[in-house]
Amino acid sequence: MSRFIRLSVLMTAFFIAACDLPQAMPETAQAKVGTRAYIQWHGREVTADVTKVNGRMVTTEFQLQGTPLMVRDYYRGLYALSGIEYKNGTYISRFEIDLQDQNLEKLFPLKVGKSVSLNGNVKLIEAGRDIDVWSHLEVIEKKTINLSDGDVAVFIVEIVSEFSDGDQSYREASTVYYSPDKSLILKSVTHRDGAQKFWRVVSLKEPAPGQQLPERKKPLPSGTVMI
Repeated sequence: MSRFIRLSVLMTAFFIAACDLPQAMPETAQAKVGTRAYIQWHGREVTADVTKVNGRMVTTEFQLQGTPLMVRDYYRGLYALSGIEYKNGTYISRFEIDLQDQNLEKLFPLKVGKSVSLNGNVKLIEAGRDIDVWSHLEVIEKKTINLSDGDVAVFIVEIVSEFSDGDQSYREASTVYYSPDKSLILKSVTHRDGAQKFWRVVSLKEPAPGQQLPERKKPLPSGTVMI
């Protein structure tokens, strides 16, 4: 075999191998601060604002007609590692999940068939106690979903979590439609104890450069009395 032919074969093999290399994930999440999602949530109109992106963490604040519902800190916008709950706009509780973040990162970049399992514990701050958690995430499909402002490519990810506290335990299963380009969940269906929770984004507004978030109603601290 001539030197030219050998070189051509080697270069062809190199390019084929390069095409098979996994795409590297950006170090930071792709969500944009100031993005607002308009959500249908069991017949209610809810908004979700991206208020902070810190490395791989995306903070999203959910509101119903300007009243806080909850805050979530999502790993790459997909898996909640901490959160705050409100009732009638008043802070009631907070949780933090201590997981092996490096294992969660192994799911990225997403690809159909990839999966990870995680172990850790949930710290219930107000209750002053921890409960064990096991989660399994699996990418099952890639598709396109339609929003009022255009089509968005998403991965469908199944998330099954089991929580145990002594001799008590429960299981929660979610199917989420996740956009890696936006680091956001655009649709979620969750089953727990025979009940179903469902919500979906119908419209997504991303900020123009320099644009600020609309002013949000500040939550009331626990114990505040409205008169």
